[in-house]
Amino acid sequence: MGQTLQLGPLTLPWPLIVLFIGWFAATHLAERIARKQGLKIERHIWLIALAGLVAARLAFVAQYASAYGSNAWSIIDIRDGGWEPIAGLVAIGVYVLALWVAQSKVAKAATAGTALFAAIWLGGSIGLSLRYRTPITIAWSTPGAALLITSLGGVSYGEAIGAA
Repeated sequence: MGQTLQLGPLTLPWPLIVLFIGWFAATHLAERIARKQGLKIERHIWLIALAGLVAARLAFVAQYASAYGSNAWSIIDIRDGGWEPIAGLVAIGVYVLALWVAQSKVAKAATAGTALFAAIWLGGSIGLSLRYRTPITIAWSTPGAALLITSLGGVSYGEAIGAA
């Protein structure tokens, strides 16, 4: 069995399945908490997701700006699989922090949902990397790869990123 779930002609990658499980669980928890407080949180749930996706894509595009410079429309062509997951998580965290700063009533529900999403996604990604003996998907970025290389010992961070 590979790193995909095969359902007839449909092939789904396990990391994407983990991402959606995290999303649905987080949405359910946030809505449940908000409902108990008599609040509506749907708008914020969608804005949190949008902020995370846009930030993850833009961070990837910025990292490889030379490849996207000749054709600006290629930035929205997500078929290249270009996402920077940590940037997406940071954007989600910033949105939730903004809810707390603004003293929004939905901040508690949004925080609980975000924490559950992060736990499921990060835990699932680590579990999949251990199961299939592959690099951790979310850490496989240029900074993440450099940190992984330096953890092996004998290589400085400067050497890992090519600055030394």
